[in-house]
Amino acid sequence: MRGLAYALSIPSEYLESVSKGVPVSASDTLKFCPICWTPGTPPDEMWLSPKAKFCMFCGTALCDRCSNCNQPIMSLTFRFCPYCGQPYNTTSNQ
Repeated sequence: MRGLAYALSIPSEYLESVSKGVPVSASDTLKFCPICWTPGTPPDEMWLSPKAKFCMFCGTALCDRCSNCNQPIMSLTFRFCPYCGQPYNTTSNQ
């Protein structure tokens, strides 16, 4: 299941919830570090922990919403917010 989640670039918790027929809880949100995350790659598993609030690599607060329009981030397959066009990553390697 983790391999499929990786291939789909979604948290494994989403697939587990679907397979069990239960809704995804609010704590199972997609989070990433706006500094360390490379656009188009899956987020680090440590960022997806419900207890994680900060990046374990650089200490930056993890993001789960667009910094411009505050819409929840549902996928990191793309580099930009589908609602407002704001880039998710704040570094220059976009």
